Amino acid sequence: MNNNSFSQQSESSKFTRRLFLKCAGFLGFFACTYTALGWKDVLAKPLPGADFTRNGLGAPFGISLDSAGNIYVTDPARYQVRVYDGTGAFRYSFGQPGKTLGKLNYPRGIAVDGQDRIFVVDANNGRVQVFDREGKVIYVIGSLGAAAGFFYTPQGIAVDQEGKVYIADTRNHRVQVFRGMAVEMVIGKLGDREEEFRLPTAVAVSEDGRIWVVDSKHGKVKLFDRQGRFLGSIGRQGSGKGEFNNPQGIAMDKVGNIYVSDTGNNRIQKFTRDGNFVASYGRQGSKEGEFNKPAGIYAGDMKIYVADTFNRRIQILKIVS
Repeated sequence: MNNNSFSQQSESSKFTRRLFLKCAGFLGFFACTYTALGWKDVLAKPLPGADFTRNGLGAPFGISLDSAGNIYVTDPARYQVRVYDGTGAFRYSFGQPGKTLGKLNYPRGIAVDGQDRIFVVDANNGRVQVFDREGKVIYVIGSLGAAAGFFYTPQGIAVDQEGKVYIADTRNHRVQVFRGMAVEMVIGKLGDREEEFRLPTAVAVSEDGRIWVVDSKHGKVKLFDRQGRFLGSIGRQGSGKGEFNNPQGIAMDKVGNIYVSDTGNNRIQKFTRDGNFVASYGRQGSKEGEFNKPAGIYAGDMKIYVADTFNRRIQILKIVS
């Protein structure tokens, strides 16, 4: 694309409000030659054998990596966090059903910060538990409720470079931002206006502090500045390029490209940092490169890690350069 402002609308990326920014242009490093799945635009290729199927996953949902490349997966069906090395070999797990400290009730999102602390969204207990690498609780953020600092079935989580924690408080229809255990900011509320949400499910933060929120029932990804002011949105309900059906996950790579788990459409979609559609990958199925309700997603080191929930596996996709 040329240097167009976000207020202009393309076929597949619909921005509904002027952002007073310039598009960076198309980043054309994705090959469009792999046709095994029948897609014109190809995002990545599956790495054979890296699907974790034999390693006891019940219904993987959230995924993150630590500084050593270990892979952390929340498994709500087993009330656990399961840990694998970079090859997919199982290392250990922590968590068991319950409400007391260290126990989990339907864990969903997960993030690892720069100190390798593990932030686990303990959804049905209405809290986020922070663990060390041995699975011991360091501290807890929030509890069940509707006031600021409380949660109702939270789901997605992100931690920025300053250590601030962003939590998609799904059934309170908002995103809460914490510094330590204190609420710093609340973004959004229930509604159908541009800046409002219906079941936000995931969140990502760019290096410049912009906040991307997956608004699942509106079928959009919404963008806010670091002060929580609405800037624009990507997508709408549908199955075309740049459209979404109940999206559940979002990740951002080192250069700011955005990857969205388009769960109901059983695919991953990629956008530039300015919200322009680049490519999609996948379709419904159980073969390598196919998905059955993908949820959590992590981007790093030219690879995309996807929690392929109903196929009970993690797929690692290598970005085609």
